[in-house]
Amino acid sequence: MRAADTSRQEWNGLHGDRHDQFKNAEFILDKNPIEENCVCEACREFSRGYIRHLIKAEEILGLRLITLHNLHFYLNLMNQARSEVEKGTFDQFRKAFVAGTKREMR
Repeated sequence: MRAADTSRQEWNGLHGDRHDQFKNAEFILDKNPIEENCVCEACREFSRGYIRHLIKAEEILGLRLITLHNLHFYLNLMNQARSEVEKGTFDQFRKAFVAGTKREMR
C-alpha cells in the first residue's frame, strides 16, 4: 500500500474545519465509521450517523469525537512524514499526499 493511500482521509477531508458535512441528511442512517480502517476510538466505537445526531443536537461529544479522530489522523500523518524523511523519500510522499487531497476536495 502506498503512503498516500494510508494517510488520505476517505470521507471528503474531514480534517480541518469541515464538521458541517455531518449535518447532511445522507448520513442519518450511516453506520460506517468516520474513516474506514481508522483505529481511533471515535471510528472504532461510533458511526457517522450517531456523530451526525450529536452534531445536530449540538452535543459537545460530537465535536470531541471529531477532534479525537483529527488528532489521531495528524499524529499518524506526522509519524509517516518523519519516517519518509528518515528514508529520504519525503518529496514523493508529499506529492502523493497532496495529489490525493486535491482529488478528495473535488
